[in-house]
Amino acid sequence: MAFDGDEHIEKSMDAWNKALSKAKGQKIELAITNPCFEFWYLLHFQDHFAQITNIRAKALLNKHISNYDKAKCYYPEPLEALTENAIQRAKKIAEQIQRGELNEFSNPCCSGLTTLVQNLLMIGGQ
Repeated sequence: MAFDGDEHIEKSMDAWNKALSKAKGQKIELAITNPCFEFWYLLHFQDHFAQITNIRAKALLNKHISNYDKAKCYYPEPLEALTENAIQRAKKIAEQIQRGELNEFSNPCCSGLTTLVQNLLMIGGQ
């Protein structure tokens, strides 16, 4: 299951933690972008290891993709060639999580998303 963390965390941290715990208990693999999916897109272009808001992530992404519109484009053209960069950058964040420097679903994070993307690329033959 893939989803953003920002709006769910803002509404209720308690509900967020319960949902994560329930998913783990039912062995549901999660692919979470926190704060938002645009953060994953941003990692195609640059490292980012500090807390970030969804507004800031979108603003930084717009510096790289000036015509980005979430409602109109699921995978903008310049991203495909940079996917391996994003995977490597997300793995660096995952290493921080493994070392205990960040919580598993902290901001920033793309927890589980690299695995999901790599699996989709294998299915697609890339």
